[in-house]
Amino acid sequence: MSKTKMAIIGGDRRLEYLAAALQDEGFEISCFATAELFKENEPDLDSAIVGASAVILPFPLSPDGVYLSAVCDACHITLTDIFDCAQRNGVKSLFAGAIKDDIHRLCAARGIYLTDYSLSESFLLRNALCTAEGALSIIMKELDRTVFEASFTVVGYGRIGRMLAKMLSALGGKVSCAARNPDVRALIQLDGLTPLPLTELSSVLASSDAVINTVPASVLGRDSLSLIADGAVILDLASSPGGIDFDAAEKLGKRVIWARSLPGKYSPRTASEIIKDSILSLTRTSESDQRKE
Repeated sequence: MSKTKMAIIGGDRRLEYLAAALQDEGFEISCFATAELFKENEPDLDSAIVGASAVILPFPLSPDGVYLSAVCDACHITLTDIFDCAQRNGVKSLFAGAIKDDIHRLCAARGIYLTDYSLSESFLLRNALCTAEGALSIIMKELDRTVFEASFTVVGYGRIGRMLAKMLSALGGKVSCAARNPDVRALIQLDGLTPLPLTELSSVLASSDAVINTVPASVLGRDSLSLIADGAVILDLASSPGGIDFDAAEKLGKRVIWARSLPGKYSPRTASEIIKDSILSLTRTSESDQRKE
């Protein structure tokens, strides 16, 4: 019996590990524009995609809505290149993460089904854990003191903010968490942390050894940044465009670490397992629906 072929295009070390994991599951895997761990890269898109039942793309799919996310050298693959190639080779099923609506429309116009494997709550929670652990690693490396009894301010209390705040607290850090929503502030308090409205964020910045933003909207401007002590760690975990005024920070002499795609850098094997589980679950659900029809 011939193996089902899947093509993996672009991405970071998560997709490298994913290629090996899917091979172990019995799939035939072809790759293009992956990095160095998985060596069997095809010479071009068509060679990778031809004969594939599905194409797996990165999380996030694209940094700008035009080019594919990829870390390999000199990789400038446009999304339309991939979609045209899939259409040309009769591949109708594509998987990716963090897909914008206009990208879905591009696929629909070509008769291609683009499924977002990052939408389930289980995926988001497990991926948030990888991100929080990666952020903790950066904080511990950058701090000039122990986490124990250091003061931290976490802006935003979504999945990532909550996990990171609880990790810092478990290590003995004194953690304040800022959130707009009063219900979320109640949750912060129930978690044993110090809640504060975003409007009162300035009251804790000067005493913070590290300030971590998780909100993908402008929350830390020039006035707020000027209050942060020199030498304090400033970390932005938000997706583009981030939540910190990077130009103002540079003019103030404040170093900001914009830490994106942390699962791919700090826990690529675990992150690949999360992607694999989500894709296989979606595939099984799709096959079950087709049998019912």
